[in-house]
Amino acid sequence: MAKPGPAYTLLKFTATWCPPCQAMEKSGLLESFVEHHPEVKLQKVDVDAQPKKSDTFGIRAIPTLVFLDKDGEELSRGNPMTMGGVERLFTLAKKR
Repeated sequence: MAKPGPAYTLLKFTATWCPPCQAMEKSGLLESFVEHHPEVKLQKVDVDAQPKKSDTFGIRAIPTLVFLDKDGEELSRGNPMTMGGVERLFTLAKKR
């Protein structure tokens, strides 16, 4: 029997030239978060490489995190730079 996929996707909108994005990347914050939350799949979206996806989500600042449900519906978004902030954003997503 196939194992069900993740219940949530965490999109991280980022760019190589963005210092806060690179600081988040170096910290391993999101990798640590998904390690502790196996129901979440992390997907990084480079705003320069995927401008249509960035436009679809109306991204105006980076890094921006967007939680989606398994059907791709947006549940929450924000710009947290701490584990506590990411956890709060995830709590909001689970309440929807």
